[in-house]
Amino acid sequence: MKKCSWLVYFLLLSCAISFSLGDVKCKKSSSLAYKCSTSAGMLSPLKLKDIVSPAATELDLSKNKLSLSDGSFSTFKRLQTLNLSYGSLSGVTKNFFKGLASLTTLDLSNNNIATLPLDVFDHLDKLSEVRLQNNKWDCDCEKGLMTLLKTRLSISHGPVPALCYKPVTFKKTRINQDCDINECMEENDCDDMATCKDFPFNYTCTCNTKGFEGTGKECTDIDECAGKNDCSTDGGLCINTHGSYICSCKRGYKGNGKTCEDIDECKSHDCDQGECTNSKGSFTCECHEGYTVNDKQVCVDKDECESNNHTCDAIQHSYCSNVEKFLPSDDGYYCLCETGYRKVGKSCVLEGNMKELIKILAMIIGGFFGILFLIIISTVIFRKWRNRTPKAEKKEENQTVIAPVVGMAPPVDFAYLGMPQPEQEGQEEAEEEWESLKKRTRTKTRTRRTWNESPLAHDIQATYPVHKMTHLVNKTEQHA
Repeated sequence: MKKCSWLVYFLLLSCAISFSLGDVKCKKSSSLAYKCSTSAGMLSPLKLKDIVSPAATELDLSKNKLSLSDGSFSTFKRLQTLNLSYGSLSGVTKNFFKGLASLTTLDLSNNNIATLPLDVFDHLDKLSEVRLQNNKWDCDCEKGLMTLLKTRLSISHGPVPALCYKPVTFKKTRINQDCDINECMEENDCDDMATCKDFPFNYTCTCNTKGFEGTGKECTDIDECAGKNDCSTDGGLCINTHGSYICSCKRGYKGNGKTCEDIDECKSHDCDQGECTNSKGSFTCECHEGYTVNDKQVCVDKDECESNNHTCDAIQHSYCSNVEKFLPSDDGYYCLCETGYRKVGKSCVLEGNMKELIKILAMIIGGFFGILFLIIISTVIFRKWRNRTPKAEKKEENQTVIAPVVGMAPPVDFAYLGMPQPEQEGQEEAEEEWESLKKRTRTKTRTRRTWNESPLAHDIQATYPVHKMTHLVNKTEQHA
């Protein structure tokens, strides 16, 4: 009897711990803790409502191929611990756990889950621990996993850390770290002229190797024109650009910048009033007198009025009028009188003002006669200076003049003129003849002196020999 009672007790105890419903078997490890399994391959929590108490607080469905759907655990509202590890789960939604308001621990480890929806824990207000290790977590920030975990900092991830499965660059990185983003695709502090390279939780900036230099966060343009370049040194022009440079030819040259040759502008350019001279890269116009070159390299008439190169300001009531020069001696301008004035000589006279006109005419006429008088005086003085004869020449000329030979009385001894002389025949006639000779001699002397001083005598002396001149003088005296 006693043995029979122990057997009944054992059978009753076995029925209390192990329950089965078809292919689903559940074991009760404590009063409200259950561990269930299936032999059919897929286990759906919906099949448990008939063998698991609704008041259960722990449910272990690990190592089963689970088939979850919305509201799968809605019957177990007092459930606090739920183990879904090794369940070959590839994903979960918030509706899977709908109604589990008392759940504090959730084990999702060792599945094939890649990410979690941002709202998966919205109904689990008391959840404090989620075990996520050994899943195929995608840590790409665009998937939202790291963002979800960062917003639920109060939820622990269990004793074993969960690591990223992909991307490869994030492998072995904890999924609860700061979300790694591709900083190169976002706004960063790399310079616009730098290349950004992304790394896990980091990035680098490198200045473009061509045309720039710097730290990457600050890049400065390299002025290739300041150093060696392939632009032509003869007529070439280097133009620095952002990160590079270009070659062109200077004005007056032609080519591609790397090779330039001079252009002969004089073949196509007309200086007009000047001569064109070609030079390297340029040309010049040498303008004729009275012309100046303008900004188009053409010789145009020089405006003496505009350059104030005129004398019209010295004439009252006049103004300058520019005219083109045709001869080098031309002034290139006219002085015109203002309205109401008339040009008289080089003055502007008020029309109808006779007094002023007479005054100006008088000045002109007086000036003319004054100049004429000076000319006459200068001519007279010049002639006198030209006709002057040195004293030595006059004396010599006087010696060369020979008085004409005339019949004379016998010589008279003047020493005895004061002494009484005996009277001789014809003495009175001789005295008269002597007086006449003295008178004629004086006249001839005066005539000779006048002749010697005359301009004609000087001209004759310079032209004729002395003997011819003596003959001419004698002939002149005979006429006298």
